[in-house]
Order: sequence, then structure tokens, then C-alpha cells
Amino acid sequence: MIIAIASIGGTPLPITPTIALTAVSIYEQHGGPRKLHYFDAYHAATAHHNELPLITSDKYLIEHQKELGIQTLDLRKL
Repeated sequence: MIIAIASIGGTPLPITPTIALTAVSIYEQHGGPRKLHYFDAYHAATAHHNELPLITSDKYLIEHQKELGIQTLDLRKL
């Protein structure tokens, strides 16, 4: 499966000041033990600002996608 994901390719997206501020805000609202991890807040903010789905197996992101303003694709189901 990793080889298939790697074959998708893609373009790196920049972390803008707006995305960074959104990530901090998301982490303040959703972060902590057994919740959203710090780096995942950046992934969610980047997906939100670029209006792109986030491919993840993170249960918190999947379960709270509407609150986070993102769409997720569950990697375990792909």
C-alpha cells in the first residue's frame, strides 16, 4: 500500500502565516492527550485552507472532520 501511495505524487504545500495561526487555534481547541496531535493540527489547517481532502488513519481527525472544517479520506478504507 505504501508504494501505491508514493506513486500518487503531488506538490508540497507551503505553510503560510494564516495556516500557522489556524493550526495553533485548532490545536488550542482540539489538542491534548488522546486527542489531536500538534502536527496534525497543521495538516488539518493546510487541508482546510487549500480545500483539499486529508488522507489519514487518525481517528480523531476522521471523527471530528466537520468541526475542523475538513474532509477526510480514511486510509484504512482505501
